[in-house]
Amino acid sequence: MNEAAQTGLLASLGINWMLLLAQAINFCIVLLVLWRWVYRPLVKAMESRSKKIADGLAKSEEAKKLIAEARAEKDATARQVEKERQSMMQAVKAEAEQERQALQAKTQADIDRQLQEARERLKREKEMTLQAVKNEAADLVALAAEKVTAGAIKPQVQRELVADAMKDVAV
Repeated sequence: MNEAAQTGLLASLGINWMLLLAQAINFCIVLLVLWRWVYRPLVKAMESRSKKIADGLAKSEEAKKLIAEARAEKDATARQVEKERQSMMQAVKAEAEQERQALQAKTQADIDRQLQEARERLKREKEMTLQAVKNEAADLVALAAEKVTAGAIKPQVQRELVADAMKDVAV
């Protein structure tokens, strides 16, 4: 009676129990097919996709770290290059200063040498001029003595006096 009551109850609702059972079996088959060939591959694809995203994020973080390291290395290299440039500039300045001092010393030595040569040349010219003046003076003294003593002194004595005067003037 229970079955009949249920059949009656289902029938009074307009539900055919055989059709309901067939639909339940069909639903289970469709559910099994969907679970086996759709749900599991879909879950695997979603897990694979999630793993790829996580790997991508990890690689992105790693790339950020590598970029930061590369920037730090670039900055360190730039600082090192700047230090080397500074030291090279100091070395070049020091070398230029040494060359300037060497050139200045050489120029001063040339000036001193030329000055010494000019002094020696002036000294020689002075000596030559003094000698020429002495010779001229001796000639004038001899001429004046000759004119003054033209008749008074014998020519032999006159020559001796001129020679003595020349010795005094030549000294």
